[in-house]
Amino acid sequence: MELRIEKFERPTPDMLPYVVRENSRFAGAFRRVHAALFGREPEVTYGKSVGDFNYFGTYLGKPTLVYGPIGGNWHSSDEWVSIESVTRVKRVYVEFLKGLV
Repeated sequence: MELRIEKFERPTPDMLPYVVRENSRFAGAFRRVHAALFGREPEVTYGKSVGDFNYFGTYLGKPTLVYGPIGGNWHSSDEWVSIESVTRVKRVYVEFLKGLV
């Protein structure tokens, strides 16, 4: 078996920042689902990281929200995640996506 690894070609400069308007349809729908499930809206922050979300938000022009489980020690040998929070995140994603169709 042969394995070929190469860099994914993408526009330059790589990973530009993006913003999703808080009053956008998607952000509003997400906040409403979260509030319905947990009795409060999610905290809104602006990240200082780089990931695939930058590509989706900038180059594809798609509203891209980042929401995930509680964890720690990211990208290290002792990285961890709360299983309970993974279940909570799944509930939010399912209800959010059902509301979009």
